[in-house]
Amino acid sequence: MKILRYALCFIVSFLGLYLSGFPNLVSDLDPDTATWSAFGAAFIVSLIVFAIFEMYLSFKRKIDELVYRIGELEEALSQKEK
Repeated sequence: MKILRYALCFIVSFLGLYLSGFPNLVSDLDPDTATWSAFGAAFIVSLIVFAIFEMYLSFKRKIDELVYRIGELEEALSQKEK
């Protein structure tokens, strides 16, 4: 599943770089160098986006577990008070 998430991040970062005008920046370079520069930049950006996305999913899972546990404790406390 992580491979699919990373592939999605790579595609999004590559499209983002393309739409932001990256090809205009490397238009004066040799085509082979420009291609590798584009893939390298997309790789670096996708790693950053993937790391942020994985941290978000990890924190969301932990927060959901804490919310569930707090709900259980509140329910147990209300049962104990009755």
